[in-house]
Amino acid sequence: MAEARGRSLCLLVWMALWACPASVAEEDTYGLRENYTREVMSVFSRLRATQEHLSFLRKHSLTLEVVSGGRLPEKAVAAYCGGSVYLNKDVLMGFAGELSARGVPRDSILEIVAWKTAPFIAHEIRHAITQYEARRKLHIPFLFPSQEGELLSFLDTLLVAQGSIAAQPQWWEESSVLESDAVVGSLLLAWKDGPRGLRKMVRRAYPEAASFISDPPERSLPPLEEWIAALERRLNGIRKCREDARTSKVHALTREYMEVCLSLVELEESIRKARKRIEGYERGALPDDSKDTGSMSERDTEQTLEILKRRRDLLQDSGKMEALRAFFRERLRRIDDAWRARRASKKRG
Repeated sequence: MAEARGRSLCLLVWMALWACPASVAEEDTYGLRENYTREVMSVFSRLRATQEHLSFLRKHSLTLEVVSGGRLPEKAVAAYCGGSVYLNKDVLMGFAGELSARGVPRDSILEIVAWKTAPFIAHEIRHAITQYEARRKLHIPFLFPSQEGELLSFLDTLLVAQGSIAAQPQWWEESSVLESDAVVGSLLLAWKDGPRGLRKMVRRAYPEAASFISDPPERSLPPLEEWIAALERRLNGIRKCREDARTSKVHALTREYMEVCLSLVELEESIRKARKRIEGYERGALPDDSKDTGSMSERDTEQTLEILKRRRDLLQDSGKMEALRAFFRERLRRIDDAWRARRASKKRG
């Protein structure tokens, strides 16, 4: 049960990213917003492994957008959400600062960062491609995190990294090493064992992610039903809380009740401020922004419930699940194809 709860909690944390990050105007020392995406597109145009990604970007108007890192996973270079791949300004600025401190000329920094981060952007674009193909072929509106989806994206990370190293070997030497290079190094090491090594690495990196192919739906349904029921209770509590505020029943609210009302506010700063105001609620002093906070919590809860119910519906539909397994089996052949191509290339060399 603890494992099942962990899997569901991981899903909810991942879905917090579904509410896409917003751009913010902050100091941009290296002109990332104006120049970095242009450098990335230049890299993509020069690598064989990114031609599909480049075509998808153009055909579907998928945008690359530099945003503050506060709404992205910590240390993540990029994250796909809806119609955009969001690029973590804080991480990119850190990379640029590292290179600058090592004496790399300023006019080369963004180009180097683009070559080194292109594998991670390709990873996110592959998620977008997988989502699009699932909608088009299976009529599934939203795919959920899975071992298979990550395998497809990590294969792209690997292939683009290999292309980047081959094209610009000087930027992968010790003088230009970045923290993100450790991921590339781990992938290259795992790939020495071929498809088995790649699968093992992804399982180790994402132990909570379910496998559409090998995991029976019964493994995911009980904790999913538990989360749906819990969120429905919270949603009802939030609505009652807002109604009490409208009808001046603030004096009846307890600390525990307000914790429920404020528990789904996403931004940590909002949560911190909200918790400080709980004493005021108990005294009957209703802040001016309380209705907005309650409304946001309700909206977030409704959105999360919708996603969870879609997942439940998918798991309970045997026909769609079988089609989804076939969908991934076909696409995962790319891993074996890439391994055969690597071995053939070594023989020719």
